[in-house]
Amino acid sequence: MVSEFHLKGIQTGEAGRKNRILRYMKKIIAFLKMSNRYKHLIGGLMVGLLGFTPWTAFYAAAIAASCLELKDTLRGSPWDWIDWGLTVAGGSISVLFWMIV
Repeated sequence: MVSEFHLKGIQTGEAGRKNRILRYMKKIIAFLKMSNRYKHLIGGLMVGLLGFTPWTAFYAAAIAASCLELKDTLRGSPWDWIDWGLTVAGGSISVLFWMIV
């Protein structure tokens, strides 16, 4: 037989879904705050918006990401593919913007 104590932790319906969404959002925000990753995403978006066309936006974001990682490598840090990918992802968001506009 299942007691009320066991059922208390189980949430169904809308409340359970909201808790799951909040939990995932907290994980995503914590990931972006780690090592200033959100700055790479925003920087790629800004560089891509200055590209004025989808192809130049993606190309400019990839070049900017590579230059940032080269700077970090020359200062003694290892190449960080996650930061590079987030910068390019920001440029990809601007590509979507330029394709719509």
